[in-house]
Amino acid sequence: MRWAEKKRMEWIGHRRAPFNRADLQNEFGISTPQASMDINKFMKLWPNTWEYNPSKKIYERIGG
Repeated sequence: MRWAEKKRMEWIGHRRAPFNRADLQNEFGISTPQASMDINKFMKLWPNTWEYNPSKKIYERIGG
């Protein structure tokens, strides 16, 4: 994993507040497809940490 990708994974992992792709894009200046790939990769590496709420269009931390 490259340094920049690792930093994005850490950002997702340490975050407590709900987030969406736009938050990741704004924080790191990345494209929508890159944000989607990062979130998908994080979810595969660390399942059961975040879940997508389609009605709010955000990722929420599982268990609070």
